[in-house]
Amino acid sequence: MEKRKKIAHTMNTQIKIWIGLAKVSNIPGQNLLNGAKGAYVNILAMASSSSDFKDKVKKSVIDLGLNLLHIEDVELFSERSKNYEITESIKNLAKEVSETKELRFGNFHTFDD
Repeated sequence: MEKRKKIAHTMNTQIKIWIGLAKVSNIPGQNLLNGAKGAYVNILAMASSSSDFKDKVKKSVIDLGLNLLHIEDVELFSERSKNYEITESIKNLAKEVSETKELRFGNFHTFDD
């Protein structure tokens, strides 16, 4: 009976595109950011909730070989689009996420302070 409830809940969960801004840094011994101390990057992914999105971002950042320092401004892409002007490059990432169902990173904006 409990398994049936879990399946029904999962089926009702809607998967949508989420967006957030991640602050990342190099893992010691790595130089993926070309000598920069860290970077900010927009990340888009299909997820069922903000916590699901954050879990996917954390895994992907680690798989890429970076540390996730924090993630902010997490919201549905549809809400972000209603409230802010979205660049073409981010719109294109959202289209790719929609078509492939795979997480996408925007451009990395590095910092040294």
